[in-house]
Amino acid sequence: EDVTGDNQTQLAFKVRGPRGTEVQLTMRRGEDLLEFNVMRERIEIPNIEARVEEGNIGYVRLYQFTGDARSQIDLALTEIDVNERDGLIFDLRGNSGGLLSSSIDVASAFIEEGTILVEDFGRDREPIIFNATGKHASIGVPVVVLVNESSASASELVAGALQDSGEATIIGETTLGKGTVQTWRDLANGGGVRITIARWKTPNGNWIHGEGITPDVVVEWTPEGLEDEFDPQLAAALEYLVSPAEIAQQ
Repeated sequence: EDVTGDNQTQLAFKVRGPRGTEVQLTMRRGEDLLEFNVMRERIEIPNIEARVEEGNIGYVRLYQFTGDARSQIDLALTEIDVNERDGLIFDLRGNSGGLLSSSIDVASAFIEEGTILVEDFGRDREPIIFNATGKHASIGVPVVVLVNESSASASELVAGALQDSGEATIIGETTLGKGTVQTWRDLANGGGVRITIARWKTPNGNWIHGEGITPDVVVEWTPEGLEDEFDPQLAAALEYLVSPAEIAQQ
């Protein structure tokens, strides 16, 4: 069956089936036809990555602010034994956001007390102030947060809170700049509409919508492809945690 004109949704519909069964795919590569038998399984996409980098630096990357993101972070910090390290890199690059409640829980891992964000509804309604939950992760080492232009929404909320509180140094590129809060309403036709109901501000009162979070140390990077193994932003974070004074002067 020729599927050249199908979009991603149409292709996915055709290859899905009961787990444990096979689907045969024939692909044209140049003039050759290659056949692949793929076993259908439930695909679980990892949401967190943790390891120890060279220089005894802990590294944790979060891909989405899901409902269990905080528990995943707590487990990752335990696995890398964070307080036995010389620093921690918290990577939020490419993280497009997620749940507001999750972002507050995650920020509270790094901020022991104080404001996480302010939700401003405008007009005559009083703003809502979200403070740290008190569930601090007792991280006793310097923290660097990595961000880029694809870090958005909840990622910016956490990065902004950590930057304003002084609990972390932000390294990377200016973030996307999404400073609004939306709610979802179902429609009678089975569809729905997402309505903006408020804007959120960092603890210092900054509204980052359209502006983004500006890193403390700007390191631009556009990967040239999957084979581009050198990561200058990660390298800058490692260098900072080893000698912060030197990189700050660069």
